[in-house]
Amino acid sequence: MHLSAATVALGAALVMQLGLGAAAPVQDVHLEKRKSWRHCACQVSSHGIIDYVSTALVAQYNSWRWHLEDFPKIAGKEGAHYTGVYIVANSGKIDGSAFHKECLLNGGADSTCF
Repeated sequence: MHLSAATVALGAALVMQLGLGAAAPVQDVHLEKRKSWRHCACQVSSHGIIDYVSTALVAQYNSWRWHLEDFPKIAGKEGAHYTGVYIVANSGKIDGSAFHKECLLNGGADSTCF
C-alpha cells in the first residue's frame, strides 16, 4: 500500500491536533456484549440518568416496533439501572445497536439496556 505525501501529512496533522487517541479507530463496546435486549432507554450522558425526551422521540418514530413502559430502578445486574421510561419491543427483543443509533439521532448521548 502506497500513501501519498498529502495523506501522510493530513494524518500527522490530525494526530498533532487531536492527539493519538482521537485519531486511532476504536470499537464501540457499549451494547456489543449482548445484541438483543428486553428494555432500553436513552441517557443524557454515559452512565447518566434516563433522557425522557430522547427516549420518547425514539418510541414515537419507531412505534411500529417499540413502545414505552415505566420501570423503577431494580437492584442487581439484570434489572433497570435507572428509574424511568424504557422502550420495550412490541414483539421479540430490541436490537441494541439499532436502538443506540436511534438515541443518538434523537438527541440522546448514550443508551442503557437490560
